[in-house]
Amino acid sequence: MSVSIRIEHSPNRRFEIHASIDTPAALVGLTGPSGSGKTSILHIIAGIQSANTVQLSVFGTAIHQRPIAERRVGLAMQSPHLFPHLNVRGNLLFGARELSDTSDLKLVSEWLEIGDLLDRPIRNLSGGERQRVAIGRAVLSQPSLLLLDEPFAAVDPERTVRIAAALKKHALGRNMAMILASHNTALLDATVEQTFRVDGGRTAKQAETADPLTAP
Repeated sequence: MSVSIRIEHSPNRRFEIHASIDTPAALVGLTGPSGSGKTSILHIIAGIQSANTVQLSVFGTAIHQRPIAERRVGLAMQSPHLFPHLNVRGNLLFGARELSDTSDLKLVSEWLEIGDLLDRPIRNLSGGERQRVAIGRAVLSQPSLLLLDEPFAAVDPERTVRIAAALKKHALGRNMAMILASHNTALLDATVEQTFRVDGGRTAKQAETADPLTAP
């Protein structure tokens, strides 16, 4: 299995999480109504939210017992949480494993369409530009698992399609697993290989996503 996840969590009597994902797909989607538990699942996987039971495996390697800093998980949320004292370049390179290698910075900046923003202060960016910088920062950390929670909510639809295709190509080329949580079914169809629906904290497998380049 490329991605295997087991989460059992009962924070209170009103809401429980019983998430189970086992799939050979490296690119996984989470969809479902607001408040269904998608964000909580991503937070637990990233290690920033605790749970009663957590089992995580990526490409056959268990990571749930590792310290958070050693899990090699990249995270980009709907709210970008960028560093205001750094410019775009500084934010992108924060946490990068090889600061001296600028080839990945150039490549990622190009397909995120932020190459002309590298020296711009964060305060001068639009909401969509900030989201793209946050995605780039997570990707440049070279994670084994990339977690994205509505990362294109402020990005215009045409640009989203282009970036989603480039993101998919980059992830597959770098042997990077990815979990994308979104309400946007068109985005999920274009980006992931397998989608799971989350409802009431529980996951259910949906049909495999068709490749938009080969589907009728």
